[in-house]
Amino acid sequence: GYNPGGDHNPVSGDLNIKVSQSQMDLIMFGSDPLNQVLLASSQVGANQTNTNIGVNIDFNQFKVDPTLYFDTPLAAVSDNAIKKVVKDLGKSMGSLPWIGRVIKKIDDRTLLVNAGSLSGLQAGDEFEIYHVDHFWTGQPCQSAYLGSRREPAQPVATIKISQVGSITSVGLLNIPKQGIIKRGSEVVIKKLVGEKRNLKKKVRLGVISAKPIQLPGGVTFDLEPVINVQFINGVRQSSEFAF
Repeated sequence: GYNPGGDHNPVSGDLNIKVSQSQMDLIMFGSDPLNQVLLASSQVGANQTNTNIGVNIDFNQFKVDPTLYFDTPLAAVSDNAIKKVVKDLGKSMGSLPWIGRVIKKIDDRTLLVNAGSLSGLQAGDEFEIYHVDHFWTGQPCQSAYLGSRREPAQPVATIKISQVGSITSVGLLNIPKQGIIKRGSEVVIKKLVGEKRNLKKKVRLGVISAKPIQLPGGVTFDLEPVINVQFINGVRQSSEFAF
């Protein structure tokens, strides 16, 4: 191991250090994209990630090519922590309803929605469409968000998915019951074909922040770039979220 205070003095900039153990603390927050209200949080502590390493790691290489971090045992520790916290966050958000959005009315019979095979949609799935009014203190998206309401309270139409892409799908529109279908209208599950299944929720990613690793001689290694790569991969591989 080594002492961040610097009692291990590298010679000629040599940072080939034997790391005995590695651990990581990680906390993740999930918030509503409009009002920023906290929806769920999850934390993985050091006791859950403490791992015996016992190998030499050349930190000098990271300065030349940060991606070499992924070839070290340290990467396995941070990857494990990220997968744990993403899974826990998905479980805590499991009670929230799945809601998609209309992103375009193609013509009088078809709509384009913002979910596809990555979210688990299949041809034949049926959804209800709700018109939603959003309220702000001032200019939309440029002031504090107050809330929303469905107007009317009943669905204005239903659609059946006819074509599924990776991130969008086309739905055939039934005759609208009432109201006008607009971009941003909510898409709510009515009936899914086949066996019982859950759709993945959409997630918008922020940037993860990480404290740099303190190395002997006052040298630091910035974890943020490599942790962000692992974070994105962890979300993509999860069974709870669609990215």
